[in-house]
Amino acid sequence: MTYVVQSGDTMYTVAGKFGVPLAALITANPRIKDPNVIYPGQVLNIPVARGPSPPPGWCTLSLTPLRPEVHPGSALVNPGMPHIMVATMSMPDPSGWTGCGVYTAWVMDEAWTMDGGGGMVVAWFDLLPVNGTGFWINHTSPKMLGMREHICVTAEDPGHPVRPGSRMMLHGSLGQCCRRDP
Repeated sequence: MTYVVQSGDTMYTVAGKFGVPLAALITANPRIKDPNVIYPGQVLNIPVARGPSPPPGWCTLSLTPLRPEVHPGSALVNPGMPHIMVATMSMPDPSGWTGCGVYTAWVMDEAWTMDGGGGMVVAWFDLLPVNGTGFWINHTSPKMLGMREHICVTAEDPGHPVRPGSRMMLHGSLGQCCRRDP
């Protein structure tokens, strides 16, 4: 998994955000000559502990935070069904800090770019809060799902249009799934 350094980040705070030992973060980023000096825009490798394997046909995907106050999310994907589930953790009510009413997961085709340019929406679904815990989750079965699509989570207004807005929270590429079965 990767993380784009934000203003104010240090290796220590990034390690804390992802719950990894500082030494492991430093080891995973040998191109950083001085771990006491990192810059906004740098991309860090985040070491990920291998958890249990998903069931056959499914793959797991870490969703990388795009804002300093956002924690990683995850997706469970089965391209053969097709089916996708997205979950976020420790996400506050979006109305309190973004002025929006809902988090939305978007599955975008391979032509989509992070700056919102190009690409088509393959599927989208609003995430549902779980009892005020900061855990937001939902799933869908799109008509098609390949391993080149992107997943992004945005904060949106209720009744939003069927294109992602500019309030990007999380991102991942299905090509980075941890495990795929034939």
